[in-house]
Order: sequence, then structure tokens, then C-alpha cells
Amino acid sequence: MNSIAFRELAVALTYEDAILIVGGESKSSQQPATISENSILMFNTTQRKWSVLLTQSPSFIIPNPGGALTAQIIENYIWIFGGDNSVAAETATNIYSLGPLSDIKNGKALVWNRFPIPTGLNIHNSRSASVVWNKELYFYGGEYWSKTSTPPVRTGKTWIYNTASNQWREGVPLPVADHTAFTAIVNRAGQVFSFGGWELALGFVNFGFTGHIGESLKRVSTSPLSIPARDWSCLTYYNNSFMVYSGLFPTTSSENPLLTYWWNGTDGAPWTMKTTSVASNNANLAIPNWYSVTCSAINNTLYVFGSPSDAAVRSSLETSQRYIFALDLNTLEWFDPATKLFSTSSNTVESTSTFLTVGIILGGIILVLIVIAAVLAILYWRLRSQTQRNTSLPNMPSTAAANMQWQKQQQNDNAHSGSYPPVSSSYSSNADTVEVVGLNAQYQRLPFNDPLNISNESTTASSPSSRFTEDHPKYNNFME
Repeated sequence: MNSIAFRELAVALTYEDAILIVGGESKSSQQPATISENSILMFNTTQRKWSVLLTQSPSFIIPNPGGALTAQIIENYIWIFGGDNSVAAETATNIYSLGPLSDIKNGKALVWNRFPIPTGLNIHNSRSASVVWNKELYFYGGEYWSKTSTPPVRTGKTWIYNTASNQWREGVPLPVADHTAFTAIVNRAGQVFSFGGWELALGFVNFGFTGHIGESLKRVSTSPLSIPARDWSCLTYYNNSFMVYSGLFPTTSSENPLLTYWWNGTDGAPWTMKTTSVASNNANLAIPNWYSVTCSAINNTLYVFGSPSDAAVRSSLETSQRYIFALDLNTLEWFDPATKLFSTSSNTVESTSTFLTVGIILGGIILVLIVIAAVLAILYWRLRSQTQRNTSLPNMPSTAAANMQWQKQQQNDNAHSGSYPPVSSSYSSNADTVEVVGLNAQYQRLPFNDPLNISNESTTASSPSSRFTEDHPKYNNFME
């Protein structure tokens, strides 16, 4: 069923601002029979929309893990292993990757990759708890499915898979030999925490295991609380504490869906129970009892997905299209993430108004920036033009200053009869400039007209008789 529907025994993963739902077993009012899923659902928490990820059809059988699979994200790829669908032998002999996830934004189909498991390892392939550490996958406990063994063999082994080298190795086993934990989490310090599960002698259990990644794990009790036994529960780590929420309970046991249990991870530290509530502006939101639940957190919000235990409740939620719920981990208040604290009736109007307002604000900001850029460009152009005019002749004095300078030079010439500084001039036949040196002149290349047609002359005066004088037409033209 490649559509949005409730799924039990699925895995929820966080990728950027989206929640990915991997595998699971779905059924609905229109499809009461259980269907094993291999499609990936995506809920975009920013756009508040559901979609089904596009995937390419590979040359091999696409894994159809059904429920109780394990899935994790490592470097832009989803890694999928195991599952309850024992009919598909592929899930027992291979581990798969799907990606790259960055292609989701480009609208490209994700590509499946298959990595065969070496024969003879007898790795459990269902109902194990998995975590990621240093780009390696750790699988704790589970069941070993075999075509020749019914029921499946349960195990407490730990297997480690290196995604870079495609190598498997056996790790430190669990303290018990037949534990199916299914859910686990690891914090940034490398502390692993798993809670609940099923054992042959005890059935459902109400304790967990913890320890540092790669080391022996030890059993953790819930003292002083008597937490009901469960499996397939929701685990998260927030504010330096592990939290347990809901899950699959024995037929004789049920639990208030508003209860959460917290433990700070310290050996011997007591557990605390905290009751959640529904946000006031989502007063019509009813949190269901879950048959099985999976969850994943983005920032301070925990997103919960699963399958309600009551068929009538499930049908009602399908009608209202409420497939996912969100818990604010700061306030411990539930809200409908598909409407982001808006009621269902006002969601469309509020969302459209919000996007329109944001668009108008951004458009106004862009317009103001364009106007400012245009004004700055005009001012810069004017300033540069003025600077070029002022610096085209850097030492050119005004006409009055030139006249005063000439008069002063005349006085000096009269006072020093017969002793004149040499003047040299040169003309270029194809140029419209003249160079003048001497007479204290401070101009080196000046534009001039050549009415005397003397541009072909090239003389050098070394005596007073060959220098420019006041009545020389060329000099008068220069002074003007």
C-alpha cells in the first residue's frame, strides 16, 4: 500500500526537517488485511505534508521487511535490515541501503543497494534493537529466522556491521540469551539504552539494558516505579534523560497514553513518571492507545507514529487524516503537527495567510534593498565622474593663476636681460597634444589646435631667439 496509512512495527527516522517512516505492516478501514510495506513515508514538519519517497526499481528483489525491521541513517543513506516477513528470504541474507537522501530535494528517485551477508554467520534478522556509532551499526538481540526452523530461534547476540568496509563482526552479547528488544537509543556520550522486549521465560519485560557502546550491557530496573511490561515502545533522549513512552502491551495490560517515564542514565538513579497533556488550542485532540509506536525527535519536538489499538479510533483518525502526533518536550503538551497548533477548520486560512504575510515582508525587503543599491550606484558614478574631472590635469592651475605666473616670469626676464632659461618644445604629427618645458611651465601634455600647421616641426631652442615669446600665436593659443 504505497499511500499514507497507519503502520505498526515500523521505524521512524529523522532526516533534516522530515520524519521518515520505514517498513511496517499497514491496514486500514478500506484494507483490513495486514500488508507488509517496503515503501518509505515522509512527513515534512515544515510544510506539514505527507509524501511517499520515489525509489528506483533495482535488478534484484526490493526488500519487503514488513514489521520488526531495523533501520538507521548513516551519511545520507538509510540502512535497512531484517523484518518479520520470513517469506522474503532476501531480508534474511542481505542488508540494504537506500539513497542518497539529498536527492529528495531534487525530486530524484532514491537508489537501492544490496550487500550480501556472508553465509554461516546465522545473524538474527528480526526484532533486534539497533543503534549507530562511528558509522557502524550495532544490532542487539533478536530472532533468527530460518526456512527450516519454526518457531524462530531467539538470541542475545550482538552483531556489528561496518558500512564502509562491508564487514560483520560479533560484539559483546547481552546478559540474556533470548531477548528481543526491538528499540534502543544511544546518546552523544556513547551510552546505549534499550527498554522492554520479550523473553521466552518472562514474556514481555519491564526492564532495560544500558552500558557504553561496544561494552557489556547490564540490566536496568525501573525502581521505585512499577512500569508495565511492554515491547515496541518509543524511546528518546532529552535534557540529559532517557524517556520511555507507550508501546505494545500484553493483552491483560493497558496504559494511559499520556504517561511518560524518565531516567537520567545514572546507575541506581530513580525513575520518575510525568503526565503529559493536550495543548489548550488542540482541545479536541485525543491521544490514542497504541498497538505499537515508533518515534523520532527534531529539536524539542517528539513525533509519534504507529497504529492505534482500537479499530474505531483508527477509523476516526483516518477520516480526520491524523496519522502522526507531536509532543513538545519542553511543556509536555501534545499537538497536531499537521496543523501546528491551529484547529483543523482554520488550518488552510491560517497557513495561507501566514505564507502571504511572509511573502509580502520578504518582497518589501527585497524592493528596499534594490532601491538602496540603485541610489548608491548613482552616487558612486557621480563621485567618480567628478574625481576624474578634477584629476585629469593634476597640476593644471586656473587661468588667473597662469596669468599671474606669466607676469612674474616676465618681470624676472626683464630683470635678467639676456639670461633666459632654455625652452624646448616638440610636436607629434599625429597627435593633438603639445609638450612644453621651461618658463616655469607646469604642464606636460596639453590639448591644442594646430592653426599654424607646424605639427611637422621638431625643434629644440637653446637661445632666447628660438623660445616662445608673448606674441607667438602658438603660445597665446596655449595660454587661452
